[in-house]
Amino acid sequence: MAYVVGILIGLVAGSTAVWLVLASFAGSKLAATRRTRQLMLAEARTEADALRREAELEAKEAAVRHRAEIEQELQSQRADALRDRERLHGREDEINRRLVETERREQGIADRETHVKQLQDEFKEAKDREVAELERISSLTVNEAKAEILARSEELVRHELARRVRQLEEEAQTDARRRARNLVADSLQRVAASHAAETTVSIVELPSDDMKGRIIGREGRNIRALEHLTGVDFIIDDTPQAVVLSSFDGMRREVAKLTLQKLLEDGRIHPARIEETFYQSKAEVDDLVRQAGEQAVF
Repeated sequence: MAYVVGILIGLVAGSTAVWLVLASFAGSKLAATRRTRQLMLAEARTEADALRREAELEAKEAAVRHRAEIEQELQSQRADALRDRERLHGREDEINRRLVETERREQGIADRETHVKQLQDEFKEAKDREVAELERISSLTVNEAKAEILARSEELVRHELARRVRQLEEEAQTDARRRARNLVADSLQRVAASHAAETTVSIVELPSDDMKGRIIGREGRNIRALEHLTGVDFIIDDTPQAVVLSSFDGMRREVAKLTLQKLLEDGRIHPARIEETFYQSKAEVDDLVRQAGEQAVF
């Protein structure tokens, strides 16, 4: 019994000791937890204060930037408005200047119209005075003077018409002869080749076949110059010591023939000399034609 009581007392004492130890341990842990919570709360408050100050600072900076952007935009709008106002003033000045110029021109036109009207009135009065003076001098009325002028004009017109008719008849005869010659030459070309050759071809004798190369020239520049100036085809073939000139225009053939003969006599054959000789030959042929025409008229 005493043993049991001792065990019970020991259990009770052990439980009490364990409880006291646990209570002491729990109290110290709770205190540490409270201290940790207080530290965390303090850090959280400190961080929250720092974040709040940072947020306030950022908000202030954003407000400053926004205010600066607004002021810059307002300045830009003011500058645009100022430019628009200046442009508007410039347009108003231009419009006013044009209005003044238009008014000045209108005034000038009005003055000119008044002056023209005065001149017309003066001209009418002078014309009336002139007609009256002419009637007094000629002892004719206006109707009688008109009749006299019409009669003289009719006679002049009749003479002018007769002269014009004669001129047209002469031109028609000349044109008819020219067309007839062309038709005959065309007919000779198509029907009688031998006769056509006589009227469309001229032959120029050469002192030697070596002159053919000089007539052609370097890269054909001499013969191109001759054909361009004279309008005649220069045919240089195997015909010994001869150049054939072909053209339906006898005047051109004659000028080309005379030009080539002069060049052969001179010996200098190049484009500049060809042009000079061509104009000389053309002048000589024109003189011959004029002399023949004067003899025919005589």
